[in-house]
Amino acid sequence: MTKALLVIDLQNGVGPLFEFEKIIQNINQRICEFREKAEPIIFIQHQSVGLAEGSEPWQFVSELAIKPDDIVIAKTQGNAFYKTELKQTLDNLGIDALEICGAQTEYCVDATVKAAYYAGYQISVTPNAFSTVDTQEFPASKINKFYWGMWSWLSESSPLV
Repeated sequence: MTKALLVIDLQNGVGPLFEFEKIIQNINQRICEFREKAEPIIFIQHQSVGLAEGSEPWQFVSELAIKPDDIVIAKTQGNAFYKTELKQTLDNLGIDALEICGAQTEYCVDATVKAAYYAGYQISVTPNAFSTVDTQEFPASKINKFYWGMWSWLSESSPLV
């Protein structure tokens, strides 16, 4: 299996994310590990009315370990495969396995996990490396635990803590 790390929507205008410091630390650790193995890292960047291209909210968070020559794929929908260059990029790199992390758990991360799974990729979700915001109905901690319950079977990693 040839694996890539997908880092989804860690942008200034997405949040404030639950346990941001912990999440960004874990994601940066995975980025570092992928770099050490020379495995591809692909950053997904959402564009919409509130995240207009070039705006401050659209920019990646300053804490993210992204480099100027990293691969960045723009998207306009939750699913990072929908009308983007992601599939072609993965094909060009010979990728058949994805580790997915980022924001927001119940929107873009979940949509991309499902799309990747049904596209035939081997999927793992990085525990403690995805997050969301509190909603009127549920706190972010419960949303994250709920989705980890669905995704944990995709990963060999330990449960969400």
